[in-house]
Amino acid sequence: LGFRWFSPLIGWDVLAATYMAWTWAVIWSYDPAQTASHAEFEGPGRQTVFALILGGALASLVGVGVLLAKARPDHVTSVAPSVAV
Repeated sequence: LGFRWFSPLIGWDVLAATYMAWTWAVIWSYDPAQTASHAEFEGPGRQTVFALILGGALASLVGVGVLLAKARPDHVTSVAPSVAV
């Protein structure tokens, strides 16, 4: 399989890592009161973020399925570790 089949999964991994790093960078130094205040501020947009993350997770599952479907039967074992990442 060529790089073009892996690029959506690589993009998803980069996006997920960026989201996690950004989130931790924002909340790392918060004390309990600051965390509660930030949670109240972020509360109204929580459903939108949940929908975006759920949509991205479903898209990544589709990407894995497409990648496995495009792999030749004798090369599935060589593609599986790449998909696992």
